[in-house]
Amino acid sequence: MLHSFALCDGDLENRQVGTFSYNAESKQFAMTISEEIEKTDLPLSLEGFANRNKYELSHEDALRWIRGRICPLDVTTSEKY
Repeated sequence: MLHSFALCDGDLENRQVGTFSYNAESKQFAMTISEEIEKTDLPLSLEGFANRNKYELSHEDALRWIRGRICPLDVTTSEKY
């Protein structure tokens, strides 16, 4: 089963800047960055890829991107579960 999520930027009035996908069967991530948005208007975390003309991110790149945005639970709260 493929799960897809829109990547929207609040600074651009919630305009979609890309798509993040996860294939549950193959356990693979993928990400697409919109080429319709000016590179300088993209969030900094995506601008670097666009500056290298990399709009279709591989599993490894997408996984690295998402890991950079998720904090372990014990880092964000004082309680450990």
